[in-house]
Amino acid sequence: MIYDKVVNADVYQTKYPALNRALKLLKEFDFNTLDFGITQIDEKIKIVKMKYKELFPEETFGEIHAKNVDIHIYAGECDEIFGYDLNPKYTEQNVLLHKPENDVVFVNYDNKNNYLRLAEGYFALFLPGELHCPLITDKTKQEITKIIIKINIEE
Repeated sequence: MIYDKVVNADVYQTKYPALNRALKLLKEFDFNTLDFGITQIDEKIKIVKMKYKELFPEETFGEIHAKNVDIHIYAGECDEIFGYDLNPKYTEQNVLLHKPENDVVFVNYDNKNNYLRLAEGYFALFLPGELHCPLITDKTKQEITKIIIKINIEE
């Protein structure tokens, strides 16, 4: 996991060329011009702009990817709180929904102590296997706009 200011994004270098391109994109792309939907940058990188509702509001849940990195950026409506667990332990009984075609499994989890606030000018990057759960901080909103850069690092 990386949580930092967008202005620092290009200081991170990884062994994954696509992830390095995405980190550079964080500083260079004008996210304000994005239409809703999927913008394919190249064969490994896409940007998703969507309306987001908390999927399981009664559960402490998170999502885990097997081969994709998620970079969440502030989309301008309200801050988000992210619950996260960098080494999640779960069993099939904890699985709320599994969508292999989207490389995501949603699980109920116990570690409710790790949180970060995604505010304007910041990004949160989650590697495969790292549980994360975006939560809407403004409870007067049923949904918010989200922008996520999705990077496939499978070789």
